[in-house]
Amino acid sequence: MNRFMKKFGFIFVLALLLQLTAFPLQFQAAETDAAGPTWVKPVNYLALGDSLAYGISSEGMPGKGYPDFLAQSLKDMKMLSASNKGFAYPGFTAPDVLKDLNDNVTKPSVGIHQSGQNIALHRAVQEANLITISVGANDMLKHIKIDPATGVPQYDMAQIAAAIQQVGLEYNQILKAIYEINPNVQVYVMGYYNPFPTLAADYQPQLAQLLAGLNGSIQAGMQGTSAVFVPTSEQIAKDYKTYLPNPANIHLSEAGYKVVADAFGNQLKATYSWVPKDALTATLKGEDTATLTWKPAMDTKKSWGMAFI
Repeated sequence: MNRFMKKFGFIFVLALLLQLTAFPLQFQAAETDAAGPTWVKPVNYLALGDSLAYGISSEGMPGKGYPDFLAQSLKDMKMLSASNKGFAYPGFTAPDVLKDLNDNVTKPSVGIHQSGQNIALHRAVQEANLITISVGANDMLKHIKIDPATGVPQYDMAQIAAAIQQVGLEYNQILKAIYEINPNVQVYVMGYYNPFPTLAADYQPQLAQLLAGLNGSIQAGMQGTSAVFVPTSEQIAKDYKTYLPNPANIHLSEAGYKVVADAFGNQLKATYSWVPKDALTATLKGEDTATLTWKPAMDTKKSWGMAFI
């Protein structure tokens, strides 16, 4: 019995140690010299996509999109190295993002700690350890027209179905291109919300079907990759009047963009690899002995002041 308990206790302590190393989900900025070294790397964040990533407001003006609020949140937690949304552009479709990747376009960076610097997209992808993507809605929306006088949507279901299917194929190519450039980057893909919540109730079931089809196609294009889908439709639906205040505009308010940024943030806390998988390894030697090996940790006081609670 003593031998069994000794072995069980050893395994329990080892498992606890590995869990504490692998899942540092609660953190705050260090305010004292008590902060010790850490394996957690600051995030180099790249945002790709359409006007939601660019930051078009509900009034149609350039402003802050969800990447701005996500980057600021990471900065406030002393977890951001740099951010860049310079490759996001209003009206972008999935083929536009894929073309930028294939052409390795160069654009000025827009974000925290590196704004104004010209950078090639392949280099930006290679240097990033976090990428978010929101693209695909424009591929479908260009086939939908709302009569301003009657509020009646006009669309061809065959065209929309073909566009939705194509989005999945394009996503597969986009992610393939990204992972070929940087196999270790973590990618998070935004799911879309209902952009027409004020249309008559008679049209809402069909809109819900189209939205489910679009988000389903995006997720189908992600299959076979480590990319993470971030749903937003339910969060935005909780308060359309606040998050989509302009019936004539499909873009979010600042409060809406913050909700989307929070959705990304919650997924990061749950699934992002804050600590490299090989930071600490344990090799069992018999029943009650293990050899621990680890990589050098960063000095939080000299670098970016991170502490765990």
